[in-house]
Amino acid sequence: MPSTNTRAGAATSARPVKRTVSTKGESAAQISKREQRARRREQERRRRNQTIGGVLAVLAVIGIAWFTFTHLPSGKSSGTTGATASNCPVPTATAIGPQPANPNTGPAAKPPALPANAKTQSEQVSYTAADGTDKTTTLQYVIITPGCGAAVKTGDTASVNYTGWLQSTGKMFDSSLQAGRTPFSVHVGQGEVIKGWDAGLVGMKPGETRRLIIPGEIAYGAQGSGSTIPPNATLVFDVTLLSIGQ
Repeated sequence: MPSTNTRAGAATSARPVKRTVSTKGESAAQISKREQRARRREQERRRRNQTIGGVLAVLAVIGIAWFTFTHLPSGKSSGTTGATASNCPVPTATAIGPQPANPNTGPAAKPPALPANAKTQSEQVSYTAADGTDKTTTLQYVIITPGCGAAVKTGDTASVNYTGWLQSTGKMFDSSLQAGRTPFSVHVGQGEVIKGWDAGLVGMKPGETRRLIIPGEIAYGAQGSGSTIPPNATLVFDVTLLSIGQ
């Protein structure tokens, strides 16, 4: 019967149509929800990135400000160089070691007492003995006042103030701080001075005061120096480095 077949056909064709429409509707809704969730996640990610970026920017500004405050000298022009530019005090030609009550009295007659926390250090120094053999001896030194900046190296010109005493008697035999004297300049490591000085000045920094305890082998040796320094005398020097040249 045609009418029956038609209705059956119609009924049969209607069912899949409904399912198709329903499936498509559900899929679109699901896609729409996923898109919304994706958009929300993207927005949240952007907000987090913006927040993190803001925090990093603030930290960077704080870091730059801290570095500028702690590493650059205040009140100095950009053209300032040397010790002041590196936050080092400018060394002055002051008396060596503890200051006398009256600066006009000149150098101390005997080696001033060392600070309570002073540490005696030592290094081995090579020298050629009178018989031509190579030997070593011990140079002792004490950093009384630390310096600042670049250190003296062999070949530099060092400008210093100094006072020297005999260790055995404590008697002063020479000083650049005596009336009418001026700071002493020496080309370090070039043999212009006793070997104990060439070795002892290396490593000093501007403003540093160092005590050198120099055995006779690397001082004036068996011959001594005139009537002032006896043979094989151990010498004590307080040396203040004023500046370093090339």
